[in-house]
Amino acid sequence: MSTQTAWTTMPAVAHAASRGDFGTVLRTARVATGLTLQKAASLAGVSASTLSRMETKANRHWDVRDLRRLAEVFAIPAHLFGLSQSTIDTSTVSLSAGVDEDGDPMRRRDLITTAAVAMTAVSVLPTDPAAAAHGMANTLEDVLFGPVDFAPIPEHQ
Repeated sequence: MSTQTAWTTMPAVAHAASRGDFGTVLRTARVATGLTLQKAASLAGVSASTLSRMETKANRHWDVRDLRRLAEVFAIPAHLFGLSQSTIDTSTVSLSAGVDEDGDPMRRRDLITTAAVAMTAVSVLPTDPAAAAHGMANTLEDVLFGPVDFAPIPEHQ
């Protein structure tokens, strides 16, 4: 058995794989092949800090496409990532698809940017009804839903 594949039969690797600790499997594969964190990250198409988090973050939620791509890039047997053998071409799959540079699918920067734009839009709305009469919206509801013209409900109903 070659040194490059000997690590796949280690009891610690089997135990990590059985409990879903794919970060340990990934780190073991990287170290066994003699790759530095920087070189391995370059091969995977992610930053060294992202790869480090992949290896060490407990309870990480793994995407199957990421696991397949990592298995291909680092020659990790699919079963160690809880995957079946695949006939899908993963060479065009990006590990960063749907995830920001910090490995966060929430995309905090997008959320903050959108909130800032919304707050700016609200702040430029006129507070003066006379300004609204000249074609500008008076409230956020007017901007979102358009002005609503209806007769008030009589008090006796």
